[in-house]
Amino acid sequence: MSPHLIRIDALRGIAILLVLQLHILACTGAYEYLHVPSTARQLLDAGSAGVDLFFILSAYLLTTNLLRQQDTPGVIPTFFMRRAFRILPMFLLLIFGGFTLEALWLKAGGSSDTWLWRGRYPLSTYLLFLQNWRFGLDAGFPGKFFAPTWSLAVEEHFYLLLPLLATRLTPRRFAFVAIAWILIATPIRAYLSLDFGKFAPATWTIARLDAFGWGVLIALAPTLWPDLAKRLKPRVAVGAGAYLFIVVVLFAPYLTPGGSDDNVLSTAMIDLVLALTTFGVVNYETEPLQSRAGTHALAWCGKRCYSLYLLHMPLLGLVFLGAGPNQPPTVDGFGSLGLVALTIGLTLSLADICYRRIETPFMDLAGRLTQRRRGLGGVAPLTAAE
Repeated sequence: MSPHLIRIDALRGIAILLVLQLHILACTGAYEYLHVPSTARQLLDAGSAGVDLFFILSAYLLTTNLLRQQDTPGVIPTFFMRRAFRILPMFLLLIFGGFTLEALWLKAGGSSDTWLWRGRYPLSTYLLFLQNWRFGLDAGFPGKFFAPTWSLAVEEHFYLLLPLLATRLTPRRFAFVAIAWILIATPIRAYLSLDFGKFAPATWTIARLDAFGWGVLIALAPTLWPDLAKRLKPRVAVGAGAYLFIVVVLFAPYLTPGGSDDNVLSTAMIDLVLALTTFGVVNYETEPLQSRAGTHALAWCGKRCYSLYLLHMPLLGLVFLGAGPNQPPTVDGFGSLGLVALTIGLTLSLADICYRRIETPFMDLAGRLTQRRRGLGGVAPLTAAE
């Protein structure tokens, strides 16, 4: 694999680790139990930025691929087919697996008020990718088994627009659309925050347009601004993005009207610095030798980020549920800390199995079907750019 793709996977690895540590360690109180300093906890509590990074990377990678193939016959049907083979197998396994486990739990005499399934929505809500809208209306994340799927719903809505925009608009006009998304996202979040509270600005698709806008602009940059990577040195962009991320996380609560609960302006600032970092990473020309081992370790997580993302909360709930009535999962002693460690190990192991046995075979199948549609030989598996 090229250093370019390794770096992209490594960035996805950082994104998924941000999310995993937030839900498995920060939200369970593990950091407090371990007496992690408050400043460090404040940074770690910003792990939801990993989802923003996923949005930016998804928009960049898919836009780049569509621009490359926009003159290929059947590019739009092929895009949707490959997206379906990439997303649906693990998603459907999670959804139907979750409903099956709930039925078995209730049949065994378990409570319907269990953390994993409490307040979960009807099956149709998840299959139609409407859960992110329901979360915003209900001002919460019921049914924790399925909670991570809200961001998949946001991305699915973006996928409906992306191939049409990328193949029908000129790069300049597409850039105008992306800039418009960035400019209107913050006012939309402000309005939603006043009328619906803090969850709608975080989960509704129309409130997350700036992250996708930044990803599109990064993909269009080589065409519209070919000298930008030379003027804005990638190494400087990565360093500045990382530094500014820390500054925003630590000081945004003191600068925004809503303090630590304000996700209107802080989201805009976080998306900006994450876009800066992403621009630097994707335009970096060489892979630093001194960080090669760390880069490849992150890339391992990045390749498996989809399964890691879908599985970590169900496994967290199931591990604690199997150990006793400690719901929601909370670290209050050495034993529960061991359950957290067990969750981490199971998540990494099961995600690796799912990546190799489910994700990769379906990606390879999508590649073969794509080549067959185009009348070509050989296999074209999905890559990091797809």
